[in-house]
Order: sequence, then C-alpha cells, then structure tokens
Amino acid sequence: MAHAVEQKWPKTVVVSVDTGFAHPDWGHRVREAEAYARRCGLEVVRLRAEPDFANLVRAQGEFPTPKFQWCAVYLKGDSVRRWLDQSDPLKKATILLARRRSHSPKWADLPEYVYNDEAFAGRLIWHPLYLEEEEGILRKVATTGLAWLPHRSLECDPCVNSSIAELQRASPLVQARLYALEQDLGDAFLQKNTQDKAFIFDMGCGSPYGCGL
Repeated sequence: MAHAVEQKWPKTVVVSVDTGFAHPDWGHRVREAEAYARRCGLEVVRLRAEPDFANLVRAQGEFPTPKFQWCAVYLKGDSVRRWLDQSDPLKKATILLARRRSHSPKWADLPEYVYNDEAFAGRLIWHPLYLEEEEGILRKVATTGLAWLPHRSLECDPCVNSSIAELQRASPLVQARLYALEQDLGDAFLQKNTQDKAFIFDMGCGSPYGCGL
C-alpha cells in the first residue's frame, strides 16, 4: 500500500480475504491497514471466504498439508476470482503482489510481470517490489504509521506452512480452536505440519495469492 501511495497510482484497490481462521487479534491489524488506505485515497475491499476454513476442511474431510496445500486456492483464489468476475469482467485489471526475490530462494528468479496467469484468470500480475530489499521495505512501512511485523500474515493461524516454533507460540485461543476442529474431523493438524521453514514466506501454493505477505 505504501508503495502505491508513494507512486500515486490511480484507481488502486486494496483487497483482503477473511478466511475465517485468522488469529483472534488479526482483525485489528486489518482495520488499521484499511484505515491507512482510506486516508490515502485508496479503495478498500474485504472479501469473506465461502466456505471458510473450518467448513472447507470439514467438506474435504481432512486438513491441508505442506504437500497438498489446497486451502489457498479455495479460500483466497476462489474468493478473489469471484469478485474480479464482477468488478473486472473484461480482465483489464492488473494484480499487484508484494512478493520479492529476497523473500525466499524459491523466488530468486521472480519476474516483474507474469502474463496470463491462471491464478487470477489470465490477468496480468505485477510485482513492483520484486527487487526491493528489507531496508527499503522498512522505510516504506515507517511512512504508514503501522507497526512492523516480524512474522508472516496471521490471516490463517496456524497455517499449513507454520514452523514448529510458530506452532509452539500459538495463543491458548488458537490452540483451543484448532483442537476443537481436530476433534470434529478426527484428523491431526500438528502431526502433518511440523517441518521448520528456513524462510517464512515459503508458502507453496498460497504464494500466487499473497499468502503470508
């Protein structure tokens, strides 16, 4: 957002998706970011995933895993594509994502533009910060008045890509919610998702939708 404000891009829309599985305090961060965007003249759209995470895993009968990360496609991909079909039927919009090469070795060759990508039904994807380093991002965030987050987005907490350390730091509310869902499904989340990640933005199939950013 800060980069869009800095560049004075017209008709910039900030889109977020409520997955129904965010950290209990994450809504406060979203509201702060939305307030900043509105103050700067950006349009704000908040979508709600249907079904949400809990109902999605109930329908699937199991949790997603680091190997089979279907959650982002349904929660975020479907939600954004439905909205785009209504708001941009001619596919003229450009999708801006804050992915950077320095985020992860997996993105070492991240291009500035991706053409005809299926993730957004053939719309152009632009990574305007693809060459930006951490120092530059810190400067941009400082202009917003928002606190710098030393961790990934908590729009899904825990995430199938959460490290062991992140799972161990989960709040009692998050732990209780996850335990109740595990009991409901008769399936274990923690046993499947316990591989430490060297880089917090190695988000697998969620990467096309900006998961973790």
